[in-house]
Formats: sequence, C-alpha cells, structure tokens
Amino acid sequence: MTGAKLPAIQFYVKDWLSDAPLQMASPVARAIWINALCHLWLADERGKITGTAHELARLFNASPDEFEEFLAEAGRTNFCGVSVDVTGRSRKITLVSRRIHREWKALQNNGLRQQRFRNNDARNAKVTPPSSSSSASSSSTATANKLISFLAKNDRTEETHPQRPPAPCPESESRADSPPRRGGAQDSPAARIEAERRSRQDELEAAVVRISEKLYGRLWMREPEARSFMPFMFKAAKAALSGTVHLDRILAAATEANLDFAAGKVKSRAAVFTANVSAMLAAAQSARQNQ
Repeated sequence: MTGAKLPAIQFYVKDWLSDAPLQMASPVARAIWINALCHLWLADERGKITGTAHELARLFNASPDEFEEFLAEAGRTNFCGVSVDVTGRSRKITLVSRRIHREWKALQNNGLRQQRFRNNDARNAKVTPPSSSSSASSSSTATANKLISFLAKNDRTEETHPQRPPAPCPESESRADSPPRRGGAQDSPAARIEAERRSRQDELEAAVVRISEKLYGRLWMREPEARSFMPFMFKAAKAALSGTVHLDRILAAATEANLDFAAGKVKSRAAVFTANVSAMLAAAQSARQNQ
C-alpha cells in the first residue's frame, strides 16, 4: 500500500510562507514549483521526477525560457533539489522535493519492516500481507476491539459527545435491568438511552482505531507504547466527536508523528502527537473563551 497513489497532499501553509529560499524566488519560479509539487506527489517515486528541459517545461505549464530561469533560481536559492545529467546530446534534469521524497522513503522502509515481520512470524496465522482483501484485517480489528472495549470500561472521563437522535434498541441488546417490554416498549426512554449510549461508544471506539492505525500502523495493538498511550487517544477521539477539533486534523497529526518517527527525527510518536493535539485543544478552548 505504500506505493499507492494518494489523492490528496498535505500542504503546510506556514512552511511554504516561512521557507526563505523559496520566498526569495520570483513569482514565476514559485508558480512553476507549486505546479511541479503536484506532479512530484503523483510520481512513481514520490517526490522525484526526471525528464528533459522541454518535457518538464511542458509538464509544468512553463515556457522554455521560464523553466530555464526556474532552474537557475532553484540552483541559487536551493529551495528544491536539482541535478543535471548530460550524456552526449541528451540533457536529463531531475527535480526533487526533499520533504515529499523523504516521507515517501520513510513509508517504503516502514512497509518493508512490516513485511519482514509478517514473513518471519509464520506462527501468527492472523497476520496477512497488505495486498489481501479487507477481510485480512478482521482478526487484527477483533484484537483491537477487545483492548479498546476493556479500556473503555475503565475510562472515567466525562462524555463530551453531542446528543444524537434516538435509535431503537434491539430486543437482544436490552439490558438485564431494563423493564419488561410490552407492546411499544422498544420505544421506551430507557431503551432509547441505552441504544444512544451504545451508538456513541461504537463511534468512539472506531475513532480510536483510526487514530491508532495512523500513529502506529495496522499492528498498533502490538506496540507497548500504544497500550499505555490509549487514554490520551480516547481523549483525542472524544474531542473530535464532540466537534472541538476536526477528526481529520487529529489523523493528520498522527500521520505526521508516525512519519517523523520512521525517519528517525523523533524518539516517541506519543510525545509528538500529544504536543500537537494538546496545542489544537488549547487553541480551540481559547477560541471559545474569546467568543
């Protein structure tokens, strides 16, 4: 899956605006570069692309003169990697986005490590190669759900979910202490409350699984740090489901922490993720207070 084409790119606005070498480039060079980033993201070797000057200029919607000026500015300011290979009359140019290429290599290395783990762990019949169908992850999901359900029962943090429309509670899921059902008993207040509670809990557990997989990968339940870090992931999931912070932002923070760990930039994914999500929660709380 690490070689799959991703449909969207995370564009870090602050990084773009604070990149001094890039901001020293001309508006034309920056326009060519933002177009080039889109093609670099979709390249077979993500973050790296090679071609003649004519081919790349046409690909990036630039004239030959504009592209040559772009190459000159990139060489002077070093906002991207540029290498030129001249063989006879052939002149091949390679452009590299260091960040995109570094993250792609980290994902490739992480995928290889997981594949080696699967190949060496022949005794574990529940772990299957990533190219299998979606049913291949059912055993891992079952293990994860057992862990999550256990931790959820011990979670004493106050519920922050917004109220949802009541849903009917099936007869088989009624609680032992619920009153006997007669006629329209399935619509009783107690049944609706129980159905609502179960629905919220299912949604919470699903969010925790998504965050855990982004932060630690599909085998996250094998990570000791993930187990000890579970209370904060419940907190982050509750904040997302309550609308305090969008879930996509939390998932992006988890992905970034995992990439930084795979690249050797940080020693603990949990520490980076905690810092980023805590900053999001603090900003959201400050915004509410200022309203």
